[in-house]
Amino acid sequence: MEEITSELKDLQKKIKGLLRLFTEFKGLKKDPLNNVYKLETTLSQIKKSIRSDYPISKVKDKVLNWIKPEEELIQRLKQEVRFKFGKELEEFLRQKGFRLHGQYPNLYAGLYLIKAEFERGVVSLFWGPEFIKKVKPEPAQIVEAISRFENELTCKDWKAEDFKSRLFEAYKRVLRINEKKVEDKVPIIEVLRELVFLMQDKKFKASPTKANFREYSRAAFGYDLYRLKLSKEKDKLSLFIATYDATRSKEQTIFVPDSCLTGGTRYAYLSISK
Repeated sequence: MEEITSELKDLQKKIKGLLRLFTEFKGLKKDPLNNVYKLETTLSQIKKSIRSDYPISKVKDKVLNWIKPEEELIQRLKQEVRFKFGKELEEFLRQKGFRLHGQYPNLYAGLYLIKAEFERGVVSLFWGPEFIKKVKPEPAQIVEAISRFENELTCKDWKAEDFKSRLFEAYKRVLRINEKKVEDKVPIIEVLRELVFLMQDKKFKASPTKANFREYSRAAFGYDLYRLKLSKEKDKLSLFIATYDATRSKEQTIFVPDSCLTGGTRYAYLSISK
């Protein structure tokens, strides 16, 4: 009797688990287009639960017959989700002056990489090799994040001569630390660190707290170097590409866009002549 009771309890547990999955699947199908990847996950769990040793073969056969058309439906829905996402994203980006191209999961708009991971419900945004943030796979939210980042790079009071003067001061500080002379090349990331310090105002120097700190990102530095290269002040600036070892360590390089803003180069060293 104990053996029969144990087997019945095991059967009850398996049936409850399967019922829970079917209930979850039914709820998700109320909005299949937005829930397509959750539907795929739940259906996979149902298939796993109906394994070869499932105790009631009649139920197992029915479930297996039901699964096939559901799998086909999910594949069609996934294609529809991707097509709709791509069309909406393309239109939103076009309104901002960007052209969308590429293939899933990697889509490109200018210097931006839009890495769409639908299965995880997330899109990762990059500017060149620089990570920006993760957002939901919603075209409006993606374009909003790109526009905000673009504004942070471009919408600031910037003059080539002022930037070059501050850059040269940061460069000289690195030279002194490394006991080098003007025109010697130095690690570009060390120049960035000194430049960040020089950009802080009196509040931070008097009270170096996070609230008083003025941020200056790697991407902002790369974009300012790009603008300097386009200006009349570029003649004394030299940038040196990363060696193989430096290329493997992104932290030691700075990405600087090319003149057309369609690509760029990772630089590891910098020098400025008198």
